[in-house]
Amino acid sequence: MPPPGVNDSLRRGAVMPETGAVVLDDVSIRLGNYPAVDGLTLRVETGEIFGLLGPNGSGKSSTLAAIAGVLETHSGSIRVGGHLQKDHPAEYARFIGYSAQQPALYDELSAHANLDFIACLYDLPRQRRRLRIAHVLDQVGLTHRARERVGTYSGGMQRRLHLAASLLHEPAVLLLDEPSVALDAESRDVLFRVVTAYRDEGRTVVFSTHLLDEAEEWCDRVAVLTRGRLTAYGSPADVLHSHTTKQVLLGILQAELTEQAEVALRRRFDHDVVFRIDARRIRLEAADLEQLGQALTLLGAEGIEVVSWHTPVARLDHVAETVFPDGVEGEACFAS
Repeated sequence: MPPPGVNDSLRRGAVMPETGAVVLDDVSIRLGNYPAVDGLTLRVETGEIFGLLGPNGSGKSSTLAAIAGVLETHSGSIRVGGHLQKDHPAEYARFIGYSAQQPALYDELSAHANLDFIACLYDLPRQRRRLRIAHVLDQVGLTHRARERVGTYSGGMQRRLHLAASLLHEPAVLLLDEPSVALDAESRDVLFRVVTAYRDEGRTVVFSTHLLDEAEEWCDRVAVLTRGRLTAYGSPADVLHSHTTKQVLLGILQAELTEQAEVALRRRFDHDVVFRIDARRIRLEAADLEQLGQALTLLGAEGIEVVSWHTPVARLDHVAETVFPDGVEGEACFAS
């Protein structure tokens, strides 16, 4: 939906200057007496997918709403395309497409009528309005349902239509708040295709999520928020490296151990080494490589043959407890 301040300058897609797409400088946001965001400083570059990552209540939605200009900041500054919202509201607004968590659509109108109304708010000329509506409907795979009432749509289809609405004026910065929540597989694939294509066109996408695997798959860089404060910042690989506290080895045993042999082996292992066996599979976890080496020596001394070892590919969801030290509320997914 259009952020405040839209006017004639929205008739053409915005071109991002060489100042960074979005820059937050010591931003604090209060919801009543509650500090939703506390001293947040970060920079989102042009042409990247940037993820705001954190559990529910970490300040992600408040940050996106403030960037969109629909939530006031208590202190600090936010620039989009080099413009401050309070100084240049029209110039600021023309850079932004914002899709909040709850679709703002009229159930009694068709998808086409909803988009036509929103395009009028952006003051797009009739011919351009017609072309843009057709294009965004095709992008989100709803052309064949365009004349049906939105009230007949599934939740996933409504989210796709809401995404289409945020693309109408070709914003340079697309803000998406938890865009994949409750999406079916088809709608999630559409979302991923649209987001990556937008990035590949040189535009910028900022989205919030509490799903670590999604952030790792989609994002060029992420900012991890905990209780409104920035706790990690960088590429998913950088964040993973900074939060990796264990060394892990996975192996295949030559033969399954007897129950007695497994019990005896556990007694020999140091408490600093986590030792797990499932049939012929063995997993060793230790704080450092020296401890892993000692564990391997012990296995050899006990005459336990291991056919092969390998180091698993590290993923963000493997370090969930350190990335989100306060835990995760709601429906988070940390499955491997």
